[in-house]
Amino acid sequence: MLKHGSRTVCVEEKDGKGVAQDQREAEADAFAQKCLTLSGNYERFCRNGDFGLTAIRRFASKLGIALRIVAGRLRYDRKIPFSRAN
Repeated sequence: MLKHGSRTVCVEEKDGKGVAQDQREAEADAFAQKCLTLSGNYERFCRNGDFGLTAIRRFASKLGIALRIVAGRLRYDRKIPFSRAN
């Protein structure tokens, strides 16, 4: 709760389309997305279309972040199945 204070309570609830219903939750999702994968680099990586484990590992290493962060984002964006890169 960096933006809204540590005493703010949010319950994650999404509509049928996977969109956060609470504006604070949507802001937190956008903040994490931006900070954890550096949007421009991530978009370029996705355009390449190689979502193999070696490519994911190389991309994560290039950004200096954990492979799990990249894999989680790819799963969230439905670019890889939830069974890949566990």
